[in-house]
Amino acid sequence: MLNAVIVDDEQELISALQIKLSFVCPEVKVVNSFTNAADAILFFNENANTDILFLDIEMPQQDGFHLLDALPVKNYEVIMVTAYPQFAIKAIKANALDYLLKPVEYDELRKAVNKVVEKKAKEKQIAQQISELTTAIKHSHQQTDRILLHSIKDAQLVQLSDIIRIEGDNNYSTFYLNNGTKILVSKTLKEYEEKLEQEHFFRIHKSHIINLNYLSKLLKEDALLVQMQDGTQLEVSIRRRVELLKLFS
Repeated sequence: MLNAVIVDDEQELISALQIKLSFVCPEVKVVNSFTNAADAILFFNENANTDILFLDIEMPQQDGFHLLDALPVKNYEVIMVTAYPQFAIKAIKANALDYLLKPVEYDELRKAVNKVVEKKAKEKQIAQQISELTTAIKHSHQQTDRILLHSIKDAQLVQLSDIIRIEGDNNYSTFYLNNGTKILVSKTLKEYEEKLEQEHFFRIHKSHIINLNYLSKLLKEDALLVQMQDGTQLEVSIRRRVELLKLFS
């Protein structure tokens, strides 16, 4: 079953799309619908279990493209539904999976949902392959100085020595590497603190873990700050100050 959300400023068009989905796409369940962007943003901020967003473009106050920009990390597929063909290129640039013109034809709707089904199947296959690779790595006697980071689109083996710092934000962690790239993964900072505690990493704050090998300065201002080799300055929490200073005494 695929969970779908419909956003369109006209309730009649939402109802019409729901009816068409029930006829030609029985595997799609419409879990919610909205006639304005503000309510949709609130929903997506609190609910992650969505597979498809059917999104109108021309809406008052905030159009579909602005709505996409305001939404959190996207783990769902976007199908634009609009009466205006001139937005097709912009929809492609916004990573929409498909673009349907109103009134939506049954066969076009079915084709669009098929794209979602096929993409989900490929992602599941890739996830299985990654899982098998992860298991193989864990049980091998290869180097232990690497970590496998699962981003939304792929999984990357990263050298621990390439990680400058890790920043946590609720259920997500962002890895900052010495080549300037960032990798966002859907795991908490706590999980990585436990994995990396013996590998020259130190948690200085509830939101930050640093690689001590990249620490260049300790700055004593109103608070204790660390300066990393990339110039980033981060505050050390009161609870962690003494332990950090002990490392260098």
